[in-house]
Amino acid sequence: MPENWLGTLANLCVAFNPKLKPNLFEKHLQNNYPLKSTLIEQLSYIYYRLQGQLDLQLNSLSQDSHAAILCKLTENIENSDACTEGFHNRINDIVASFILTHSLDQVLYCIRKTLVDKTAYELNKDGEIHTWNHIYRVANVDGLGIASNLKEDQYSGALSADLIRECLAKKFQTEFTSFTLPILAARELNQPLSALGYTGSCAEGYTIGRVEAMQKYLEQLFFTSSTSTSSKQTSFLESCEKYFILDRTDEDFPKITDINWKNITLYFAEIFIEKNYLKKK
Repeated sequence: MPENWLGTLANLCVAFNPKLKPNLFEKHLQNNYPLKSTLIEQLSYIYYRLQGQLDLQLNSLSQDSHAAILCKLTENIENSDACTEGFHNRINDIVASFILTHSLDQVLYCIRKTLVDKTAYELNKDGEIHTWNHIYRVANVDGLGIASNLKEDQYSGALSADLIRECLAKKFQTEFTSFTLPILAARELNQPLSALGYTGSCAEGYTIGRVEAMQKYLEQLFFTSSTSTSSKQTSFLESCEKYFILDRTDEDFPKITDINWKNITLYFAEIFIEKNYLKKK
């Protein structure tokens, strides 16, 4: 860890938003905040991520992702009313976004988290951070399988727990269903696949390196593996057809142009039925 890593992180923030002062973290790190050591550790993790030192484990950040982290990190940071608990809530959100889903349980967790996020946006359109955290605490207490963002946050915002509970129940009853679950699961793969180079439909075709990285991830998630048939090329293309859309306009040089989201959704439905998450009719 470089001695002045925090100063470097502050410089990245100032370069992103020149209106900020170089000592932007000082207010939150020079007080008696009880979770100060945890906050510093998480800031160091963000520093490593922005510097590219976690690319091997998490893949490189796109320019948009890099900017999104800095935007979240600096949001209201110099506001005179901004409290350290609110700042720490944002830091927790950033660090949580680094986690890639590698198992079915993690995909299901992300689905539940997305539904809680949607409820939070609907109830808290101005993005007040303590209200946001209160919604997460209610979801945690009510057994929705979502971790509290910051249990130690002493503020709860303006919404009552009863209203939050009612809205969460309605959201899950209408959107967390047997029909929608495979569709929601497929949507949750956008983020990890984007980290591996997925950008949507690509008319010119994805490079072999990107396809192999995405294919390896999907095979691990669905517990499948490539099989070797008559030749390495044939095997590769045949295995790609499980997860990708192939453009065979030129039979000698087929192009892989997109993820086959229909197949991905069907694979999720099959594995959910196999594990008795869904009942086959």
